Amino acid sequence: MSSGVRYTRERLAEAAARCSDIDEVIAFLGTRPYGTLRRHLFRRFDHFSIDVAHMPRQQRATPAKPDADELRRVVAGATSVAGALRALGMNPYNSRIRALFPTWVDQDGLDVSHFLGQAHQRGKPSATPLKRPDDILIKHEGKRRTRTLLLRRALRERDNLRLLCPNCHAVTDTWCRGGHPDSRSRTSR
Repeated sequence: MSSGVRYTRERLAEAAARCSDIDEVIAFLGTRPYGTLRRHLFRRFDHFSIDVAHMPRQQRATPAKPDADELRRVVAGATSVAGALRALGMNPYNSRIRALFPTWVDQDGLDVSHFLGQAHQRGKPSATPLKRPDDILIKHEGKRRTRTLLLRRALRERDNLRLLCPNCHAVTDTWCRGGHPDSRSRTSR
């Protein structure tokens, strides 16, 4: 699906003259970034023979892992991933860095069990208690559908239920309303 933005020669030439990297070009053009946009824009620059030698074509390098001693000190003093990243001088909202942080911690064998989690839940139990299976597995008027996640959890907690695959269910008496008393009497006649 197209975003409706036209990358004309004139607009791209102006963007190349004013911007120092491809992310600035994206902001200049007012385009919402997506996975292959950077590559697409470089292809458009090449197509129109616009000089973009001043723009690096490679993605940003992976952030360097902090020194093991520094990481150990920061993790010991922090109560969250965001706090640890701030103490390391890194952007805590950068998803790439947040994805690398657990790897760095595992590589150095550091303990993060003292991290308290999100600030609104820091040290507190869940605000809403879990619904009991008896409250979930009820028949309602059909105005709404019970969330699948809740149904599965409630079914796993019931002792008197046996879960069947679709093939096994097809051979039971209750499959496709096969257990209805009238249907049995009609087939035996």
